[in-house]
Amino acid sequence: MPKQVTRTKQQIEDLIRTEGSKAPAWWQEVQLDYPPTLNLDIPDYVPGVEWDNQRYVRAFVREIIKPNPHRWRSGIKLYHMLMIRHQNDVEKRTIAMQRLGYTFFNFEQDYLRAAFWWQQAKVTEKQPYYYAFLAECYWKLGNKPMALEAINKMQDHPPVIKLLADMGETAQALRLSETLARTAPAVGFYYAGDSCRFAGRHAEALEYYRKVVAAPYINRERDERFKKRAEENILGLIAFEMLDLKRVPDGTYKSSNMGYEAPIHVEVVVRSR
Repeated sequence: MPKQVTRTKQQIEDLIRTEGSKAPAWWQEVQLDYPPTLNLDIPDYVPGVEWDNQRYVRAFVREIIKPNPHRWRSGIKLYHMLMIRHQNDVEKRTIAMQRLGYTFFNFEQDYLRAAFWWQQAKVTEKQPYYYAFLAECYWKLGNKPMALEAINKMQDHPPVIKLLADMGETAQALRLSETLARTAPAVGFYYAGDSCRFAGRHAEALEYYRKVVAAPYINRERDERFKKRAEENILGLIAFEMLDLKRVPDGTYKSSNMGYEAPIHVEVVVRSR
């Protein structure tokens, strides 16, 4: 794995300001593509209204754009267009910028442009998901202290826990996971299990995943998802511990597992030397 680039805070801020503000190289090649029924006066889903992917932007992006990678860049341009459309409405413009940052982050892993638009939207710890992802941008761009500074302003939000685990801050990730488990046991224990698994602490990860399976339901639909993931991870860890590659025949092996938002497909090639 290549060594991560390290940059100063000033270098990060300069990059975000100069490069993050520019259109990506593919911009002119991509056309907007959305149904004429889409309500462009609402740049995001509004709680309490019907979830209709041909009428509301966020439903359209989540259900039509996101499952189709060839449409991702069109989805990014859609939020950019909405930001310009609502330039005189601070609230709607801010929502469009927040979602623009998220689509750059989630669809393109374009951390410079994601950070630029989130900074323009002035996201803070009061928007914890966006702020946690902004912290991840700082880390990916090469400044871990900037990421930790942002993280320390927040509490036990799942993206924060995952980021801490990814950065190797396992002890802090586990503390936040245990705090989250007080009100959402299945969720908190699941993230604790992931934190241990990322750190190679497989025995502890198994114990946490088993706690997820045994946890009481607080939110049935949400908790069911985490229990299913935990059961799959238990089987995966047990299989990993028992695996002897010398006994695995040469070939290509494919599988999938549920990730945080969608299934993750994996392909592994085994070949004797």
